[in-house]
Amino acid sequence: TYGTTETFLDHFALEEIRDLPGMEELKGAGLLSGRMPSNFSIPQPPADPDALTEDEDPLTDIDLEELGLLTPRVTED
Repeated sequence: TYGTTETFLDHFALEEIRDLPGMEELKGAGLLSGRMPSNFSIPQPPADPDALTEDEDPLTDIDLEELGLLTPRVTED
């Protein structure tokens, strides 16, 4: 089962989702394998889900507003 967007379909010149390759086509092209890569590891969730990693910045009200998750404050002048 696939899910996608119109933009994705347009980018790859596909008319509809049924034009995407099936499992057998992907296996035949060598793009799928039943083996896990030797260097594959499953990421583990952090012990503290609210903790930021060193490459993350905390969300600000502006970030939340841009994501549509915060209603902008209205000030009366």
